[in-house]
Amino acid sequence: MSYAHEMGVIHRDIKPANLMISNDGRVKIMDFGIARVRGSVRLTRSGTAVGTPLYMSPEQCRGGEGDERSDVYSLAIVLYEMLAGKPPFSADTEYDLIQAQIAATPAPLVPRIAGVTPSLEAAIMTGLAKKPEQRFATMRAFSDALGATVLRPDATGIIRNATHLIEARAEDAEPVRKSDAIDVAKSRFLRFSRGWSALGGVAKGAVLVGGAACVAAGFYFAKGSDVADAPKPASPAAARAPSAELSQLRLAIKGSTAGAIHASDFEYVTNGVKAQLLGPAKTLAAAGDAEGQFVLGMLLLDTPALLDVNAAFDALNQSARQNYPDAQVNLALLHQRRKELDKASLWFEKAAAQGNAKAYFWLGCYDQFGWGGRPKDTQKAVEHYGRAIAAHYVLATDALQSLSSGAAAGSPCLK
Repeated sequence: MSYAHEMGVIHRDIKPANLMISNDGRVKIMDFGIARVRGSVRLTRSGTAVGTPLYMSPEQCRGGEGDERSDVYSLAIVLYEMLAGKPPFSADTEYDLIQAQIAATPAPLVPRIAGVTPSLEAAIMTGLAKKPEQRFATMRAFSDALGATVLRPDATGIIRNATHLIEARAEDAEPVRKSDAIDVAKSRFLRFSRGWSALGGVAKGAVLVGGAACVAAGFYFAKGSDVADAPKPASPAAARAPSAELSQLRLAIKGSTAGAIHASDFEYVTNGVKAQLLGPAKTLAAAGDAEGQFVLGMLLLDTPALLDVNAAFDALNQSARQNYPDAQVNLALLHQRRKELDKASLWFEKAAAQGNAKAYFWLGCYDQFGWGGRPKDTQKAVEHYGRAIAAHYVLATDALQSLSSGAAAGSPCLK
């Protein structure tokens, strides 16, 4: 790809189907059918997206021409998929997939995928930056950051010798070694650094203001409010929730039994697996376990074959009352769907009190537009967007930029 770029050729459709391995171990780049020569006359109508949505860069999704950095983005998706087993973004419709390419944040690879180092993750995430100027300027720079350049003389031998892995049975694989705490810390620091460098001056100021207000806000919200929907303490039954079912859920959804399950974890679980988890989730929910109630609610919302919005609402409501933040956010979104914005606002507040990034974003929207009985307050909106940005919630950056420019109609809050 670096050579093609040096010759002025942009591929524009890098994806697994266009990367073939020959018998001698060489990787061949196929199908330059929609490639463009730099500086040539455009052959597609302006604003027309060209490429494969699952691997298209944000600028291509918007109908832009794209350049070398667009190929960097597409290759970064391929590499992410090779490591994680699935592309970073997926959706049921092409429109939703394109919106994810434009705005969604890819899930971290460390520590979810064993063997991925913070530096490797950082290189791939830089390649997946939403704005071209935030990616590697050249394919060679991407290769250098990945550590691939130094392996080039040995590449064909590595591929030939590793071919047996394709046919290896899962039970014959070597045990997975979990990343240690240092790797996780490095990964999160590098992720924060990328997000910080991507922000403009106004956004950085908002983050600092938001950070300064976090302690006071946390103290205020922790005191709670006198509303009928106030979360209830966890029931004694929660402590008796079957640990085997909880471990099974976490392992199937997260790939690990460590840490609570979050809404973003469901993105990488197939509908077939989700259907199999209904039984354990019901067992946990019946025992009063907040995490099980949350999972049950998400399964009933997120799996076409299980769809039951009313039952999902009840499960999420029970979990939210036990202070499970992801349940509080998703319950708020259901209230929002029902046009019950005042109740949605209250649940967003409770989730934000526990540091939930999505809740910060939506509170910013409510403050900006005066929803849910809240007075319009630009300063509070800036603070909430700033906290969401600090927690790497990408839509908050777009919302803050929209607020700063006065172009409210372009805010992701309204989409």
